[in-house]
Order: sequence, then structure tokens, then C-alpha cells
Amino acid sequence: MRDRRDALVTNASFKLMHTVGRWQLRPAANFHYQDFDTPHRRLSGCANYIDRSELFVGADLARQLAANTFVIAGYRIGAQRQYKLYGIDRPYDRRIDRFLAGFEGTLHPGLQLTALVGPEIRHYAAGTAADFDRAERPWWVDASLTFKPSPQRSVALCFRRQTLPSSSSLGIYASGTWELTWRERLSDHCSVAAGLKLARGDWMAPALREDRIVTPFACYTRSLGPRRQLELTWTFDDAISRVPATPGRASHRDVASVSYRDAL
Repeated sequence: MRDRRDALVTNASFKLMHTVGRWQLRPAANFHYQDFDTPHRRLSGCANYIDRSELFVGADLARQLAANTFVIAGYRIGAQRQYKLYGIDRPYDRRIDRFLAGFEGTLHPGLQLTALVGPEIRHYAAGTAADFDRAERPWWVDASLTFKPSPQRSVALCFRRQTLPSSSSLGIYASGTWELTWRERLSDHCSVAAGLKLARGDWMAPALREDRIVTPFACYTRSLGPRRQLELTWTFDDAISRVPATPGRASHRDVASVSYRDAL
């Protein structure tokens, strides 16, 4: 429901790669900000979405093992903010140290893995709820496994896990996303894709909330020339709440879209 309201969502990222022999130094930074453009009201039933942001900077050090195959160690320092509700700043702002290890490259002919995984050490502002676990050290995960049995066909499995300030309550939640995608090139001019995405949100105590969104999707892409492309896409969202007696959080949505790209 939130994503169908007025909002400003800003994403920015920076990456650099410096290679010396078998070593690579990869500085990186990313910024995310969401202004939900929501007037907060103390009325029953109002969804008072709380603005939020995050900023991370750091670097990865990669060592080449074979052609296009690397092991990686990295570090990020950053901060997440949950902004004001009823004019009062929220106590769930936090500074984060994120330690990472990863791998990217070929496991077997036609099988490729890219993964970056690591724990977070979090430092919260004062004033969090008494039963909120300030000492928990969640894992951050960004991984994908791609299998290409032929040049025309590929199957990809992606998983991402992160913790974020909640936009709909006072607190923090763990966001996990799984996505399975099958792609098939039918000819030099057209291809199809289909898949399934599962998004999961688990809120930390004292908040009581657990949501799921299941999304099957399909896509048809056709090239209309060297620089032109037509794409037809369909998705279906089935959102459910795992908390008893919360039917208002359930929803269904069909989305069909047509896009045309032309490189002038």
C-alpha cells in the first residue's frame, strides 16, 4: 500500500576498481533516502509512514584465483536514520560496522556465483524500548547463483538480506528477498523470462509484525532494430500478514506494463 502513495525515493552509488597484478582495491559508497510525503495524524487507522535514510562507505580487497574468479574481504561503515514522528525524532538511529567476505567467479562450467556476506555491529542512539535487543548482530547478505546450460538459456537464484528502519512503526525489521528467474532467448530478436519473487519482513521486538509478499512475473522482450526495444511485463503481488487478526495488511495486485526504449 505504501508504495502506491506519493513519495520521493533517492538512490545513489559509487564504485571504483583499481587493479595491481592479482589484487583489486574496490572503494564503494551508497546512499538511500525515502521521503514518504506523509502528514502525521494521531487518528486511528492512519498509516503514519516515517521517513528514513542510510549511508555507507568502505572498500573491498579482492584477490584473483583464476580468470574472472576472486575471493573478497571488505568493510563498510555507515548509518541508518529513522526520522521524526509527530515532530519528535525517533530513537532507532544507528551507526553500523559491517564486515564482509565474498566470492565471485565460476564454480563449474556454466555455473557462476557472486556473494558478499558478513555480520553487522550496530550502535544505537539512546532511548530505544526496554525489550529491544540492542546487542543483536544480524547478517547482511547479497548473493546470486546463475546456471547457463546453453547460450540461449539461464536460470538465476538471488538472495538479499538486510536490516532497515521501519517506515510503518517504531523500530527495525529484517528484510529478506529471494528471486528465481528463468530466461530463454527464442531468436536473435526476442526473448522471454519468468520467475517468482518472495519478499519477507520480520520486525524486531517490541513491534509485532511479520509480512510476506509473493510475486510471480513474466516478461517478453523484442528487438525492433539495432537501438530499439519493446518489452511487455506482467506481475502479480499477493501480500499477506503472518500476524493473526490483521486482514487489512493483505492485498492482491496485477500489474501489466509496456515499455519502449530507443537509443537516439
